[in-house]
Amino acid sequence: LGPTDPARVRAAAEAMLTGPEPVTALFAGNNRVTVTAVRVLAECPRRIALVGFDDIELADLLGITVISQDAATVGRTAAEHLFR
Repeated sequence: LGPTDPARVRAAAEAMLTGPEPVTALFAGNNRVTVTAVRVLAECPRRIALVGFDDIELADLLGITVISQDAATVGRTAAEHLFR
């Protein structure tokens, strides 16, 4: 299973939240990781900030910050760099 597998994301998040220097915020690289992080943070007794990459419709209701990206523009820019 890949790096965004919920079990792997959960283990990594829990390690960051309970280590010797627990984090105060998490940055999730995509919406699949963000969803798992929301689930982990729901079980955390401390308030932890969460920033997700990719838009999630319910972000405002979940109290998380998301960075929206235009997938078509990202793809086009990547292709232009590749062909250059």
